[in-house]
Amino acid sequence: MTQDDHRRPPHHHHPEPPPVTPPVVTPPPVVTPPPVGPPVVPTPATYLFADEFAGAAGTAPDPSKWAYDTGEGIWGTGEVENMIESLETAYVDGAGHLVIALVSDGSGGYLGARLTTQGKFSSQVGTAWEASIKITPMAGAWPAFWLMGNNGNWPANGEVDVLENYGTANNGESQTTVHSSGGNGQPSAYANFAADSNFHIYRVEWTAGQFEFFRDGVSYLTVTSAKLTPWPFEDNGGMYVILNVAAGGSGTNSVNPAASALPVKMTVDYVHCWEL
Repeated sequence: MTQDDHRRPPHHHHPEPPPVTPPVVTPPPVVTPPPVGPPVVPTPATYLFADEFAGAAGTAPDPSKWAYDTGEGIWGTGEVENMIESLETAYVDGAGHLVIALVSDGSGGYLGARLTTQGKFSSQVGTAWEASIKITPMAGAWPAFWLMGNNGNWPANGEVDVLENYGTANNGESQTTVHSSGGNGQPSAYANFAADSNFHIYRVEWTAGQFEFFRDGVSYLTVTSAKLTPWPFEDNGGMYVILNVAAGGSGTNSVNPAASALPVKMTVDYVHCWEL
């Protein structure tokens, strides 16, 4: 052994440290949000007005709740039907529905019905009206669910058309319109929506200076006094409902229903009014 061997430090082997395994991270579970549907509106415990049309088949609607506007060519809109009080044009079907029918008068003309709560019941600001209705979109026919003010003559009393359908006019769509008290019913605010032959629930909520409209629980139009003046609705003595099916006139662009299309029916499941 040399002197250098004594001075050289012994050689030691250091093993490599074991590899570090990263901790396993479990991702959070994927949560699918529930589908967004129409708002849930509780059924009012007490209605101010309600008709479920529960009478026997072929009977007239409840006379304590409904009256008739009758006449021919007197509405100022060019309609060509004769509105009458008859079981042929307005009747309960025995299945919980009111049927309003536009029919032939047998000589090339038309018979219809225009039911109203005027003189029976009207609502004030702070109320909602709702009806479940099925229409038959048909060229020349003009079904409607609407409200009018008690005080004054049209258009000074204001008009709220919750549902109107004009057949093939207006691109076949239905429409909601609020008419203020200007000349010829103007100014107005409106919204169009697709029409079909199914039941839909139409509601208008009337609060101070505002109408908000819902179809099947979905809000689609809000009209306020700030956007539509003049605003006669809080001073018109309350509002009553009208249900009718007309023929021809300005709504249908003066198209009359074909004889083969008759009868054209509007079917109403219920009409409710309650305090908001």
